[in-house]
Amino acid sequence: MGYVHYGSIKSIAKQFDLEASLLDIWHISQLVSEERRLPYGYADLEQRGHFALRQWVFPHHLDLLLRELVLHGCRSGRPKMSLATWSGLAKILKSISQFADAMFDPDEPDAVRLMLHRIGHQQVPSFDVLSKSKVGRYLSLYRSEPLARIFESKLGINVENYFALAFAVLAGFMRAPNLNTATNFEAVGVSVEESQPFFARLVTHVDEARQRLFKAQSLTSSWEYTLNAVHSRPILNVDGSHPERVYCPIPSLLERRLFSGLFFDLVGSDGGFVNAYGAAFDCLVGRILEAGNPGCSVRKPPEYYVKKSRKDGSDWLLFDDTAHVFIECKTKRMTASGKVAASLADVRGQIQFLADAVVQNYRNIADALVGCWPFEDGGLPSYSAVVTLEDWVIFSPVASSLLNELVTDGMRRGGLPEDLLVRVPYAVMSVSDLEAAMGAINSNSVDAVFRGRLASRYSGWMFSSYLNDKYSGTRWSARVGFDKDFDRAVERVLAGADRALRKGQGK
Repeated sequence: MGYVHYGSIKSIAKQFDLEASLLDIWHISQLVSEERRLPYGYADLEQRGHFALRQWVFPHHLDLLLRELVLHGCRSGRPKMSLATWSGLAKILKSISQFADAMFDPDEPDAVRLMLHRIGHQQVPSFDVLSKSKVGRYLSLYRSEPLARIFESKLGINVENYFALAFAVLAGFMRAPNLNTATNFEAVGVSVEESQPFFARLVTHVDEARQRLFKAQSLTSSWEYTLNAVHSRPILNVDGSHPERVYCPIPSLLERRLFSGLFFDLVGSDGGFVNAYGAAFDCLVGRILEAGNPGCSVRKPPEYYVKKSRKDGSDWLLFDDTAHVFIECKTKRMTASGKVAASLADVRGQIQFLADAVVQNYRNIADALVGCWPFEDGGLPSYSAVVTLEDWVIFSPVASSLLNELVTDGMRRGGLPEDLLVRVPYAVMSVSDLEAAMGAINSNSVDAVFRGRLASRYSGWMFSSYLNDKYSGTRWSARVGFDKDFDRAVERVLAGADRALRKGQGK
């Protein structure tokens, strides 16, 4: 059944010119993500209404559209259809939607629960828009020594130059869908020896992208959610005789690759990358906590011994005169298999890591509560928080229920008092959530923010959703200063561009 339906997508996709479609997808992505009006030549789409199209087409639709057109779009002959027309855009998106619906089998084990999990990982990241604080956070992370030295050794470019070039390239693709990788970036202090390896990790020819997509393709119930291989190299070359001429049809994919995706360029490096990465993240979390209001205190729990075994305890302790929060920092992210979730076992395997981190922190908390190191709770409530670098999107009932089940099982197997789950409630949150939580604490209290999450109406909610609902509008990033880190990096790019412009005018 799946192959029959998928043939309709292939036959329709073959009627679109691939290169022209890359341009069309860029324009539509700018409308969908940036509210930028479509240019002249898209009158047929405009007639449907500028905002009406945005209500019908979403970022994940464009992701699927790009994937299928790279797989099957034509590169020779006369195309019969165009994404610049309503009939063309609607026809191919409808075929994709119909096939995705046909692939869903409600009789599969845990079908609905797995579908909700996949939807979360497919769509939630598109709401995490580019911001000064977000880029500045990654800049601060990789500046940390010795991670910065490993970064330069592995990538052949130092952290400052990488971020200057990343911003320049991303800004270029926000203005136009194409770029020449042979561009001289010396105006922003980046040499050709640095820029070429930079692009080599991001650019792929469409034929290579097509091969990787075919290899990853799965005509099963998870078809719609299978990881798009274009994500790892979101800049595409169509003409092999001119490899310097490239397109970036969806700039948001490039943004994720440039910053969040840096991890995959560095993981496996020699020289203690894992320890350096973890230490850098620990410092990043500390920077957020230490920017707190005068009523909050932050400390590093001391090392201690249990039966001659050395223990480090939780990574951070946040407290005020209302509550304590034991914080454990984790850099691991959910793998592709856990997001695609072909089976419940794939999700369980990933959620097990988070459960282990929660149990590890409960072990630290249990030691503190029995006096293994000088800790006095003063009769105040305590909370456990596992802070991750990337958002694990604990969005679906299958993920949240699995986490609770595995944590409870881990407590039992570890001989820990199960009533700790009630006495010291736990939360899993991203570092972005932590920033927002500190903003909420600034105008409330530690106990108010962490206790509020326990209300029945927020049961099963991600921490970010809870904060957005209860403390919407709270800003904290300006106080931490990540946005200032971003501004300084941008000023360098803008100054270099201004110098280049003045030099050109002088000629």
